[in-house]
Amino acid sequence: MGAFTVDYRQKMLHNNLLIDLKNRGILVMDDFNITKLLSTEVDIQKWIANGLPTDDFSLQNGILTMALSRFCLCIDPQQQALSWIQNLFKNYNLTTKNLQDSDFLKHLGLAIEFGNPLLVEDVGEYLDPVLNPILGKRIIMEDGHKTVLVGDKSVVWDDNFRLFFCTKLSNPKFSPEVMGKVNIINYCITTEGLTGQLLNTVISHERPVSYHFVNNLLLSII
Repeated sequence: MGAFTVDYRQKMLHNNLLIDLKNRGILVMDDFNITKLLSTEVDIQKWIANGLPTDDFSLQNGILTMALSRFCLCIDPQQQALSWIQNLFKNYNLTTKNLQDSDFLKHLGLAIEFGNPLLVEDVGEYLDPVLNPILGKRIIMEDGHKTVLVGDKSVVWDDNFRLFFCTKLSNPKFSPEVMGKVNIINYCITTEGLTGQLLNTVISHERPVSYHFVNNLLLSII
């Protein structure tokens, strides 16, 4: 449900899925919370400290971005996902590139080989077929090493490699082919998320010492 809005997710999860499970006699926790189920407090505080909003919808997006096996494509018109991913991986040799950059394949190959994260910004509704071997993780064993084809060159595959896509389009119409290759995650800002962000801004302005002390404390614990 990552591609859907907060209202649709809530309806599917609480009005449809949970009620159906209970009707079938399947045990479900009374205080069921998918965010608590699929993440830890340490994870959440780390994400928040790096700029992820605190509402459940944004935290669900954080889980989807970090835990899924396929690479993710973020619908991100306000560029919150872009900023959060950059903050989260700034100490992990993150490279931010555009698909139209002349040296894109070079940086893609280096990121794969050295197991670094790569963030691709300003993606449209179309993904270049040159990415298909990477998105499909078509890994080949050569001389005892995992390799993948990047353009016309075989590159050693490091399992730590992470790939993120972000689009500024608020309502993109991706083809089934694209949706089958990546996980679509809707980061469009919500009223609840905006309220929390504005509250944090006000607190940081009115109580800057306390606000920055708590943030630094969280980061040191993480």
